[in-house]
This record gives sequence, structure tokens and C-alpha cells, in this order.
Amino acid sequence: MSDELAKNYEIFEINDEKYKYLVLRRFCHSFDQQWQSVEEELKSKGYKGWVLFDNLFKGGNISSRYVRQYFDKTFSGPALLETIPLEHPYRVQVSQYLKEYDYVTGTSLTQEDIDAVLEGKTI
Repeated sequence: MSDELAKNYEIFEINDEKYKYLVLRRFCHSFDQQWQSVEEELKSKGYKGWVLFDNLFKGGNISSRYVRQYFDKTFSGPALLETIPLEHPYRVQVSQYLKEYDYVTGTSLTQEDIDAVLEGKTI
């Protein structure tokens, strides 16, 4: 698998009491390859526990963009919806990351969300 396809996501170590990792899925040419790559990276870290996913680029900046799923060598069980308030540090961190690397220009996000990120606001 090419590095470009393998790393079309970012894993943030957040060390929250609920989650140690937040996975931001950026773009996805192949969901299966992306999923496999995320699993391999978490396995290499020896992680077992809940993982928070930010699906901003999958469904947009909507209230149901965050889900959590349990990981123990593979993901199991359903993805459970999580509500993360706008001012939460996770959202601030992701928005800053997106601005720093300009990962919003040319995406399917609304122009309002793109402009907000580029202006340094949190979405």
C-alpha cells in the first residue's frame, strides 16, 4: 500500500480519561486500506481501549461527526456517537491542525467551514 493511501488520516495522542487516541480521517480512496492502516498503527503502539474518531471529512461538520469504538488488536462492537462541544480542546486541536497543513482547501466541507478554519476558528 502506498504511503499516500496509508496515511490519509492522523492519530492524535490525547490521553483523555476516556480515550488515549483521536483519529481524524482526512480523505479516503479506500476505506478498507485506511482502516487496516489505522489498526496496524494502533497495534504497533500496543493499545487496548476506546478510540475517538472525527469523521469531519466523511459527513461534514455535523453533530454526529464524532464516534468512539473499542480497539483490542482490531476494532470491535458498534461505533457509538459522541457529542463533542465546539469549544472542546479536541476540536480546537483538529481545527488548528487543519489550518496549519491546509487540509481544508479543495475538500467537500462547506465554504463557511473552510473559511472558518483558515481564519483560525474552531469548527
